[in-house]
Amino acid sequence: MKIKRASLFLLDNFIWVLLIILIVSASGIPNFFSIRNFSNILYNSTAAGMMTLGMVFCLLVGHLDLSVEATYAFAPSMAVLFMVQWASIPPIAAVILTIIFGVIIGAFNGFISVKLSINPFMLTLCMQIILRGLVLYFIPQGIFGLPDGFTFLGGSKVFGTDIQLAVILFIAIFLIAHFVMKNFAFGKNLIATGSNKNAAYLTGVNTDKVRIIAFILSGTLSAIGGLFMAGRIGSVTNTMGEGAVMTVLASAVLGGVSMNGGKGTVLGAMGGVIFMSAISNVLTMWGFSPFLVSVVQGTLLLAAILFDNAREKLYLAIMRKA
Repeated sequence: MKIKRASLFLLDNFIWVLLIILIVSASGIPNFFSIRNFSNILYNSTAAGMMTLGMVFCLLVGHLDLSVEATYAFAPSMAVLFMVQWASIPPIAAVILTIIFGVIIGAFNGFISVKLSINPFMLTLCMQIILRGLVLYFIPQGIFGLPDGFTFLGGSKVFGTDIQLAVILFIAIFLIAHFVMKNFAFGKNLIATGSNKNAAYLTGVNTDKVRIIAFILSGTLSAIGGLFMAGRIGSVTNTMGEGAVMTVLASAVLGGVSMNGGKGTVLGAMGGVIFMSAISNVLTMWGFSPFLVSVVQGTLLLAAILFDNAREKLYLAIMRKA
């Protein structure tokens, strides 16, 4: 029984084992173990981490949200336009408007896919194309020099220290999500819906509501990720988040979230995000070309998909040995 529990624990937390192996393998890199470098790894995880967490909620109910990267760019970009060109709203109102845009996009994706029975993959792919096109149209060259009142979430530090506010928020949001998933009915309903939607419905779960909320969370968190990035670079550009959906998906799946729905943890996904950021950091410090970094990330996505398939079989094999 102890061996079985240990095997299941290792399988559920395999991403943290990979992260430890990566850190040990990078021990020969000068300054890798500096506080500054570890801080950079976490800071680089923040924006993509929000998209990944949003994707996790959708994956848990058995859906994909391919529009996360476009929402990540669209929400802050439109809010900035309202702030500097269209309506001269104050920066804090633009921050709130960014989040509202994320909620609206997520609610639209959820309602259309659930109530009209539209395939979520195709719907969010269309939304990805539409939103990216709108960003390209309205912000052809980017908007720079944004005020501190808009960039503080991603660009400020905590109480004069070297710790970025975005890092604190990144950790806090993941821990809150983990607490909710473990201690509230919503978390159990997400898992139940993704495991078997019909069975969950028969036990009294409002599966339509659960799936719509999952998409709303995905849109909202992607918008927050966009705020983090806009704060970090002090601007909004039409290339923000471009191509990030594959890295986001790899982070979630490597973190133990099943693409088939119903399995996965928030903390595992957090480990996946940090692992992907650490991989980029290590390869850059080793002097790899940025193009090869993309190759490695693509390879990791393939490995994550293969691992997701193998993990299901390993679970069954371990359980049968009980």
